[in-house]
Amino acid sequence: MASVNTRNFFVIAISPLSPEDRGDVMRAAVAYSLSGDQASLDRLRERYGEKMSASPDAQAFSVVSEPIDRQGVAFRDLAKSIASVDTLTAFMDEFKKNDSAVAAQPATAPAATATASN
Repeated sequence: MASVNTRNFFVIAISPLSPEDRGDVMRAAVAYSLSGDQASLDRLRERYGEKMSASPDAQAFSVVSEPIDRQGVAFRDLAKSIASVDTLTAFMDEFKKNDSAVAAQPATAPAATATASN
């Protein structure tokens, strides 16, 4: 009979989610809700509900993961907020990448203007 190291499993099971993981869970909840996929939303709540309830995103997760037929204005407001944060983050990442590329280019001297004296 194979032994199972339950000590490592327990540590993994109770470790908190990283901010990136919490963001992924929140986006998944919004996506499942908007697509009307109640079964996937239920699975998400079952899998991450305990960790999310102990996180800084507990209230927001409660709103975006509630049954689809009970979602209202709070859900729409949070979904819009999550989408706008993702859009801003993507914009800033692209801006930083482009800004770094420009900064890495060698500086060129402006063309000298010849002045003729008569």
